[in-house]
Amino acid sequence: MKRAHLRAAYHHTVCVAWILLAYSWPAVLGSDRVGDLIQEAHQYDGMYNLGPQVSPDSAISLYHRALQLDPNDQRTLHILYRLSQLYGYSDHPDKHTRAIQLNRQIIEEFPTDELAVLRAMNSLANSYRALGQNMKALEWAKRMIDHNSDQNPVAGSESAPSRDDTAQDHQSRRRAQQIRLYKEVAVDKVAQFAKLIDPLVVDAELNHIVAEHPNTHLSDKANQLLEEIAQERAEIAKREDVVNVPWDGLPTNSPGTTLQTGFSAAGATTDHNSPKEADSPANKDQTRATQGHHRTGDITSLAHGGDSRPRTSRGPPLLYLAAGLFLAGVTVCLRVYRPKAMKVTKSSEV
Repeated sequence: MKRAHLRAAYHHTVCVAWILLAYSWPAVLGSDRVGDLIQEAHQYDGMYNLGPQVSPDSAISLYHRALQLDPNDQRTLHILYRLSQLYGYSDHPDKHTRAIQLNRQIIEEFPTDELAVLRAMNSLANSYRALGQNMKALEWAKRMIDHNSDQNPVAGSESAPSRDDTAQDHQSRRRAQQIRLYKEVAVDKVAQFAKLIDPLVVDAELNHIVAEHPNTHLSDKANQLLEEIAQERAEIAKREDVVNVPWDGLPTNSPGTTLQTGFSAAGATTDHNSPKEADSPANKDQTRATQGHHRTGDITSLAHGGDSRPRTSRGPPLLYLAAGLFLAGVTVCLRVYRPKAMKVTKSSEV
């Protein structure tokens, strides 16, 4: 009896073990399979491999298979991020729409991971820009700047890392530096997208960042962009002032008084040549021709933006050329027919 009870207990134990193994085996296989699919996708993902076998479509397919196999896997965030990036690299509008959906999913499912949220917001801004929706792109760039700014003082910290930081502190500081970099990129994007909407809005947006985030790296970045924009505008104004130089006392708003690119250098030679160059015969002739040109009040050459020398009529040169050709023809005829006429005269005299 005891042996029968032992055998029954043994069989029950074996059955329970097989049942537990049957239930746990798919989960074990699924977990390993997710890792294998991710590693296989990395072989086709240009982020991890630059070889000739790179194929975004193959990587996307493998990432989707891994995501469907176990949506609750701890590597789900990595899979979603890589999918959003691969979709965002495409030029097809439908793929950008899919990238927007994935990035919104990251923001909703991982709201406490600030770095992941900032990456998703950055991808959202890029996708909306690619779709031509500049207002939404600007909105998400501004959200990047304002996201969690009060709840995460480490992101704006200016202190240098201490030498006795632990590995965990070092990792946290590295994430803080990445967060800071993403927010500075967001300031650049605000200026870029605002300029696409209206160039006059750029200053207002950057000044708003300076006012909302004083004495931070964000305000420093915004002030730097404002200085670069001011210098760029000053250079443009300087170039326009050089081009719009009045000619011979004529008002700048008169027709034909704007100096063009190829005209300013030639027109300046008569006024700014060295004494030796000014005394040369060629410059004297050009000066007299130019002065005569201004006395007549003809400014058509200025309007054409070409040479500063006066445009003379083409009538007299053509007449001179025709007369020269006629005289040359007469000379050739005389040389050809005159000897023959002299031979005929001599033969008749004989």
